[in-house]
Amino acid sequence: MRPRWAPALLFGALTVAPCFYGVWVNRCSEEKGKLISEGQETDHAMRLDEDDPAVWEDVRAFQKAQTPGSTRKALRLLDEKLQNWDSHPAGLITSILDVVGEHRINAGRTHLVRFLYIDDRLKGANFIKDTACLALGELGGAGAFQELQKLARQSSDEPLASIATALGALGDPRSIPLLEDLAMRPDAQLRARALSSLAKYCSPTSQDEVIRAMMDQDDDVRNGAVFWLSRCGGTRDAQVLMDRLEDPDPLVRMNAVKGLIRIGTSIACKKLNDLVQDPDLSVREIAADYARICGPH
Repeated sequence: MRPRWAPALLFGALTVAPCFYGVWVNRCSEEKGKLISEGQETDHAMRLDEDDPAVWEDVRAFQKAQTPGSTRKALRLLDEKLQNWDSHPAGLITSILDVVGEHRINAGRTHLVRFLYIDDRLKGANFIKDTACLALGELGGAGAFQELQKLARQSSDEPLASIATALGALGDPRSIPLLEDLAMRPDAQLRARALSSLAKYCSPTSQDEVIRAMMDQDDDVRNGAVFWLSRCGGTRDAQVLMDRLEDPDPLVRMNAVKGLIRIGTSIACKKLNDLVQDPDLSVREIAADYARICGPH
């Protein structure tokens, strides 16, 4: 179970959370200024609800246990937000949506879908829409793929990145062609997310795009491609992964090491022994573990 952050911390965590998938990390450095201003606005909105601690108590009860009573109260708060946008802050609403997705509360499905189509001009709308999108991917079930597909056709590149992550969480093979299309879009963040989500499916049809992405100028796109190979590649991909051991980005090198560990090819052993001296600590630790398995070379 994921930890339960305090509301203010939750905003920052969930806004950056779409930048993470498995062991893949997208730095989202271009978003830093945006996150600061949005965080300040949301902190102010949260303080408005501090005068009514019973509201937050209902949310915490729902986070702790999804009983019929706590679920009814939580969904009622979602209804109030949809009816009166100023009724509750974004952080409170996303706390509820997060639980709906994580614990697959089917009673909240219609609320997730309704939040997908709220007006972007509303305060905190993008934060809530992203959370609803990811929660729907976790919830899955009837109609989830169709809603995400519909939303993808209507969205610009920025929300498409969250949709790509949601399609990976969904686990529906019908997502593969859509993700492969998203992996070829101009936006680097979107391509990286789509590649990482495609690693959930390991479809052979994705491999050509993965190989092309290995040479991308963007670190996160390369890392998404290496992450795919680290989970889905075979012995024939060992050389491609070994080439990525020279990548300037430590996350790419780390995923390449993990891929070689999974494949278990003897030709990788000497290279991994060399990586025990890598400048990045995480790469050194992983390489050292496998080097011990390989033995002296």
